[in-house]
Amino acid sequence: MPLNTPQAKPVMFETLAWATELRSVGFSEEQATVQTKLFKAFIDDHIATQGDVHDVRLEIEKLRHETQREIKKTRAEAKESANQLKLEIEKVRAEIKDKEHHLRAEIKSSMRQTILTLGTLTPILITVFRFVHV
Repeated sequence: MPLNTPQAKPVMFETLAWATELRSVGFSEEQATVQTKLFKAFIDDHIATQGDVHDVRLEIEKLRHETQREIKKTRAEAKESANQLKLEIEKVRAEIKDKEHHLRAEIKSSMRQTILTLGTLTPILITVFRFVHV
């Protein structure tokens, strides 16, 4: 049976055979019983069965799918945010261009006014200059 199926056999520990083997090499009944209980508890608590491995694989697969969904969602949100930012940037650019056009018009108007003022003042300044240097 493949290792990744939940029907795989769990870890089997033959406690009677283990205790018998321990007694055959000189362990007392009490020593063999304690040793067998401790070893059985260790196996039950720390050794993963094929079913445990299968369950972990299923959980990993579930998490992988959830992660992929979250990545896809995050990408869509990022794309939407980028599109909104592009629209906002275009709006700001249009506003800047409008302000620039308005400011250029104001500057031209101010320059014309300054030129007219200078044109009017030039004869007066020439007269004052001649008067001062006479």
